[in-house]
Amino acid sequence: MLESNYQWNWTDQCEEAFCKVKAMVVSDLVLTHYDPNLPLQLACDASPVGIGAVLSHVMTDGTERPIAFASRSLSKAERNYAQIDKEALATVWGVKKFHNCLFDAHSKWPEVEIMPSTTSTQTIDRLRTIFPRYGVPAQVVTDNGPQFTSAEFQLFLKTNGIKLITTAPFHPATNGQAKRFVQSFKHAMKCEKQSASQLKTNMAKFLLAYRNSPHSTGESPSVLFLGRPLWTRLDLVKPDLQRNSKVMNRQIDQAGRKGHSPTRQLSIGQTVMARNYSGKDKWLPGIVRAQTGPLSYEIKSDDTAEPHPELGETGQNIAPAEEIVAEPDIELATNPPVVQQEEAGRATTGSGQRYPTRSHQPPERLGLNCLIRKLFKKTT
Repeated sequence: MLESNYQWNWTDQCEEAFCKVKAMVVSDLVLTHYDPNLPLQLACDASPVGIGAVLSHVMTDGTERPIAFASRSLSKAERNYAQIDKEALATVWGVKKFHNCLFDAHSKWPEVEIMPSTTSTQTIDRLRTIFPRYGVPAQVVTDNGPQFTSAEFQLFLKTNGIKLITTAPFHPATNGQAKRFVQSFKHAMKCEKQSASQLKTNMAKFLLAYRNSPHSTGESPSVLFLGRPLWTRLDLVKPDLQRNSKVMNRQIDQAGRKGHSPTRQLSIGQTVMARNYSGKDKWLPGIVRAQTGPLSYEIKSDDTAEPHPELGETGQNIAPAEEIVAEPDIELATNPPVVQQEEAGRATTGSGQRYPTRSHQPPERLGLNCLIRKLFKKTT
């Protein structure tokens, strides 16, 4: 059928065999509906001229019931493959053919959008907000609704390189996973009177609980899809201190890799000078109360200092580490802040703060005369 130098001849025996195979394949005795609660099994095989795949359910009694069949002929180049390569080709092709049932049923991650209407335009707008979060999918499974079969929706999928798979008409079990979730969602949202804000709040609570709850796979959708559980209020009961320390260490390492200066470590209760962005004084004395992050601290203003609007009524301020300088007589006496000459006079007056200044002297040049003078001093 695929080569031009062969003449096709459909005989009565071919027609009879084809009708028998078709009736057997579509009969209830052979095919079974997809059940997300049953394990899946994919069998692939290859012959010298074609490859095939069978997606089956493993029933509770241990028997296998096929869900769908797929096959295709090998191209002229593929027929030259070694048999082991043909078997590998059949496996890869079978996984791609049925990956919607194999991988989507694996994660069970739901997305829900509130829509004023279900037109093709509205559906495309919602998909455009979902795709940037997780990427453009390879294929989309829908029912045969008019919004999915319209020319506008087909053009949208074709433009983005997405393959559309429609379920069998009047057989919702072919996409049973989505239908089961819709039933659970409707049951959770069922309420006599519910405002728009209440609906959004209840929907958010349901999605958080659903995505974080283990399913038939034994894991929650968040773990299977994102690789981690979602953070909830229950985690406050038993915080993961090891995880918090790992995050802080990674942030410090990232700051170091960007070529920043070594991070200054401050301790609770240490006296420091915090940068002030309003008022006359550029630096205000304070005490470190807490470390709010790897590079930021909460500073309590000194009781002797005047109240400052930026520090608030409680005298608290969160400042980054690079804008906090320890008092010279506490830790950083070897590395005091440097001020210009015109600021030195204002720093020593006004609020009573004192800043060290440097005396600038011309460099001593080691010329011949200087060397003779030094030698003369040593000898005398």
